[in-house]
Amino acid sequence: MISIFLLNTFLLSIRLLPVLVVSSILFFSRIPLTIRLILSLALASVLASALPSIQAPSLSLPVLLGELCLGVVMAFGFHAAHAGVDMAGRLIDTQVGLNASGVFDPTTSNVTSIMADFLGLAFALLFVVLDMHHELLRVMGGMLTVIPPGSVPSVSLSGSLAAVLTQQFLMAFMMLMPVIMGLWLTDMAFAILSRSMPQANIYFLALPIKLGIGVLLILLTLPLLVQRMPLLFESALSSAATPAGGL
Repeated sequence: MISIFLLNTFLLSIRLLPVLVVSSILFFSRIPLTIRLILSLALASVLASALPSIQAPSLSLPVLLGELCLGVVMAFGFHAAHAGVDMAGRLIDTQVGLNASGVFDPTTSNVTSIMADFLGLAFALLFVVLDMHHELLRVMGGMLTVIPPGSVPSVSLSGSLAAVLTQQFLMAFMMLMPVIMGLWLTDMAFAILSRSMPQANIYFLALPIKLGIGVLLILLTLPLLVQRMPLLFESALSSAATPAGGL
């Protein structure tokens, strides 16, 4: 019985690796890797303790790859949502001119973006405030009755993951469309001014004005972000709850 429990724990930890260890959510990614591995093993042991010890699952390379692919499908919606928010934030930074203020972040090995970091913090905060971490745990627990450890078929990823990626990127882009369109209209206005007054240094005049307009538009868009960002979580959870469609 102990060997069955340990084997189930190992297989479930492989399934949880993409969700917890390679997580895109900000506060998870800042936790040291060792702590994330321990958390994955602890959660896997809790889930394995709820399984009936009837028959030991087989342990082979196809089984391990199947568990890993299932974890990838479960985590893909959250990775796509975070990537869409990050892309929109970097696009706003480029329009406002804040991309020049980015510095190297040694914890993520990337160049930081002010708006992308702000939206990532909002993403993580709403994830906890709206109890999405509990919903994710419920999805993981419900997955055990549908696909027990060691029973994932050897299948390949299909085009449904591309549909999830497209949906998440489109929703993230539409949430920040007022800011992007407002900054684009501001660029158009300054382009007309530069053509009508070529002797004026419009570029240096536009920088502080665009920064102020960008901050104002972001403040005005915050209620829309709070209302629409949960849709990203719901889409990610629905894609995690139906892994057969992505495998």
